[in-house]
Amino acid sequence: MTGTPSNLCFCPRFLAVVFWSPILALGCNAAVVGRLRGSVELSCKLQPLPQPIKHIMVYWQLKHHEKDLVVAAALYGKVDVSLQNENYRGRAHLNPLWMRDGNFTLHLSNLTFRDNGTYVCIILWEPSSIILLHESKIDLKVTTAEFSPPVVENRISGEVVYGEERTLTCTTQGRYWQPRIMWINSNDGTELQKGRIHNHTQEDGDIINVTSTISINVTSSINISCIVITEDGNITSQAYKMDVTDVNLQDENQHGVLTLPIVVTFTVIMLLGAGIVLCKRKIFSSKHANQRVQYQGGHISCEEPETNG
Repeated sequence: MTGTPSNLCFCPRFLAVVFWSPILALGCNAAVVGRLRGSVELSCKLQPLPQPIKHIMVYWQLKHHEKDLVVAAALYGKVDVSLQNENYRGRAHLNPLWMRDGNFTLHLSNLTFRDNGTYVCIILWEPSSIILLHESKIDLKVTTAEFSPPVVENRISGEVVYGEERTLTCTTQGRYWQPRIMWINSNDGTELQKGRIHNHTQEDGDIINVTSTISINVTSSINISCIVITEDGNITSQAYKMDVTDVNLQDENQHGVLTLPIVVTFTVIMLLGAGIVLCKRKIFSSKHANQRVQYQGGHISCEEPETNG
């Protein structure tokens, strides 16, 4: 049976049924993980080539729902971009020099999430009829770099009073589907389920900004962390510590602060009065009746008046 290459590249399932010739080489399934906006190489080799490259046709296809997209193609030893799906033009390449040695590895760059899927490498030989020489499949999974370390902030600064409601905010960003945010008590690792928790996600192109807030009534000192949960792993923020101040103790401290100046003032007055009384006694008991009392630098002193000549 014969057919045009353009028809063959879109009907691999049909080709697999009508080919009666034996398959000379059959590749094994593999899996490759690539980073968003990064590059990968999907291997496909038939070495040594059983026939000259000028009789070989190669198709890389992506299983996309019920449709097969042509990612790259090479006909009779030459790369043919006319058959390539527009989403892969400029991103998917075959190396002509490598093809001479039976290496049809696909180079795929600037990865997007739409590149996820199963890629099929098909190598055909066309002497008088079309013969399937090789078919292999590779599963590609595109992931992203980890989210930025989450940061926990308190909207209100200062001491926390027993029973007071406080709201903490956890922020992070990355390139991924919306992750799950979990708040925990860092002291024992238990999840905080009490309180009001609100999560907000904002997409800015490929960047996803995630904000989570938790409002709780603080009744004891606690260390709180938030965790960003993704398929690549978990990222935990630094613990945020909230120390609770006892209301009664706080009132006592304030009362003590107000009382201290009064006590000091009263003490100074008493000392001053006692000094004056003692000084007067000394004056009346002395033959120098004209002595005067002076208060200098917090001390009481009695001095005789100066006399001339």
